[in-house]
Amino acid sequence: MKALPLVIVAGVLTGFLVGCGQSWDDQHGLGDAPVGNADDSPADVIQFPDRIRNVLDKCDGHGHRVYSSSAGPFWVIADPTCPGGKSE
Repeated sequence: MKALPLVIVAGVLTGFLVGCGQSWDDQHGLGDAPVGNADDSPADVIQFPDRIRNVLDKCDGHGHRVYSSSAGPFWVIADPTCPGGKSE
């Protein structure tokens, strides 16, 4: 019975040391790509009555409007009302 506390302490220390290391993705070059400028300003939300298939839209700062759906792909459409477009 005296060995049980040592096993518990060893397990906790092992978990702590493993948790503090780099993730597998970081070690193998699969982490997130470097980020230049990030635009985390709020997007406009088009919300359907069931609140499941929502659509977000936002200007990308280069003359495009980006639409993203909670259910699938996103679309990028030229929008002259967005900043950074050819009309500026």
